[in-house]
Amino acid sequence: MLAKVSDTYCGSFGLFDPETKSNKVKTKESAPFEVDDALFKRLSENGVLVKADGKVDKPEKKPLTPPAPADPEDDIPDNIEEDPEEEALDLENLNYNELKEVAKSYGITCKVGMSKDDLKDAIREVADEEPPALTAEEPE
Repeated sequence: MLAKVSDTYCGSFGLFDPETKSNKVKTKESAPFEVDDALFKRLSENGVLVKADGKVDKPEKKPLTPPAPADPEDDIPDNIEEDPEEEALDLENLNYNELKEVAKSYGITCKVGMSKDDLKDAIREVADEEPPALTAEEPE
């Protein structure tokens, strides 16, 4: 098959010449040359070669279309656990064991003798605090 280097290909490649047993450099400026069908197919799929008449023998690619915008409601799993901060807002309706679990999720250690009110106060205190600002320390 008679082929030439594609105008869109930026570079050169070596085509082995069995008569001289060496590679012949081919570029966009090279005259059309003969290649076997398998080599032409492989190099034309990669945009290196075209038929000598200038037609590109490449499968047509479909244009990329952006995905449809996602509905934010779809991103929320049905089995999501409630956030401890949301539970802290309704501490009045929790029993002592539930308050201990909420306190534990905030890293509060329940001490012997703590009442429900003590637990609620400790949870509210931690829930109202701003998280500490994380900064990188200077190397010594």
